[in-house]
Amino acid sequence: MWKKILKNNSGGKTHIPYHTKVEFMNGLYRELVDTIERKEGLEGFEFSNGMIYFPNYILSFNPNVGRHNDDFISKPFKEIQITLDVDWYDLWYRGFEDEINEIADNFGEEYRLKAEDQGVYPVYEYNAGSHNKENGTISVFSKTSNLFIESLIKNIHKKIEVKFDGRD
Repeated sequence: MWKKILKNNSGGKTHIPYHTKVEFMNGLYRELVDTIERKEGLEGFEFSNGMIYFPNYILSFNPNVGRHNDDFISKPFKEIQITLDVDWYDLWYRGFEDEINEIADNFGEEYRLKAEDQGVYPVYEYNAGSHNKENGTISVFSKTSNLFIESLIKNIHKKIEVKFDGRD
């Protein structure tokens, strides 16, 4: 009975503790990383800021994006897909040159940013959950427009909507 009262007092939603939300989204993020590792046949490497690096993708997880008070509010999928007017090389080389070069030195040249990455733009940012003009809840930055990544992110977004917004 108390669950029904809580649900009625929360606009039809049952309260989900913050740590439970983060654990759920962390599981989705791990699933995303694993799927890309299988598809690419390459291991993703974590940057010092927590982003995960692949030669063609950078993955990011920010569980507080979309958090409003004690709720999580997702945004419509089409509203949070972004095209960045920057090339792949400049976007990642400036902040992560040493880390990328260390990964390439230890694990293979396929991880190194290449001269041909200059001028490869726009960069596509696929987001699931929400976006706050700077970060997405779960994001994949892609060197090219990519239907495989878009499909993965759309699937994750749908799971977030169902879990937190009660949408089907």
